[in-house]
Parts: sequence; C-alpha cells; structure tokens
Amino acid sequence: RKVNNNMAPKLDIASSTHTLEEVRPIVSEYSPSRVVSSKQLFGGYSGSNYLIDLEDGSTYVLKITNGYSAEHAELMCRTTYHLGTRGYDDCCLPILRSDARHDDDEEGNDGFRFVSLKEKQRVPAFLLTFCLGTQADKVIRTSPTLACTVMRGIGGGLARMHA
Repeated sequence: RKVNNNMAPKLDIASSTHTLEEVRPIVSEYSPSRVVSSKQLFGGYSGSNYLIDLEDGSTYVLKITNGYSAEHAELMCRTTYHLGTRGYDDCCLPILRSDARHDDDEEGNDGFRFVSLKEKQRVPAFLLTFCLGTQADKVIRTSPTLACTVMRGIGGGLARMHA
C-alpha cells in the first residue's frame, strides 16, 4: 500500500471502547492522581477520546490513536507541544509522561515522551489538556451565520502557524 510520505500513515478509521479500569493504567503514566471518571467523547474522525476527571480535580482528554503507529502518535504530540511553547495555548496540548523530562533531549523509559503503550492491545495513547468549547463543524451546522467567523478563526490560526 502506497503512503504519502508527508502524512502519517493511517491504517483504518476505527474507534474502541474502554472501561474506567482500562484507562487508569494509561493515565497513571502522566499523573499520580487517581482517575475518578471517564466519559467517551464523540465527534473525532478516528480513534477514541475520553474526558478524564482525576481525584485532584483536574480534567484531561485521553486519546487512543487507533490506526496510528506509536512513532506517528509521538510525532503528532511533539508537533502540538512545540506549538504550545510558541503561544498556541487555546487548544488541547499533550501532557508529558511522568518519566519524561521537560527538555527536548530526554525521553521516557521506552523512548517516548508523550505516548503510552499501556492500552490493553498496546494501541498508542496520550493525554491532552482539556479545552471547553464547541466543535467547529457543530457550530457551522447549528449556526450557519457563524461559518465565516469560524473559518476566519481557523484560517487566522493557520496563518500564525506559518508566519
């Protein structure tokens, strides 16, 4: 199968379901605080996303990246993390694993700074900050008059990224 070298190879569009007991070992790689609840989020094009509430009161998103290799999931995280260090803090940003240091040269024990392989079938997963908001496609569907505003916001973000 031929893959565009400029894109991360994607096997299939898929999702899965995980219990609270299954997400706990994954999240434990990022925080010592215990997971008290998880709720599956819908709307992504692939993978499984969960809203995670921890005992310390913090809230995150756990992303199970069905169809991506661990290396490509790590690359996505590192790219987004870099954007976060450049002022893009109004989006979900990846959380470093507890065994990874904050400098760019140190990785976790298994060679990854962000990606966990503790999912039951070793599907790559990572933890993200949580941003309260509404998905752009939902805003456009429910309030078509806001489509130009939404697209200007998206375009403005892309322009900042490439400036």
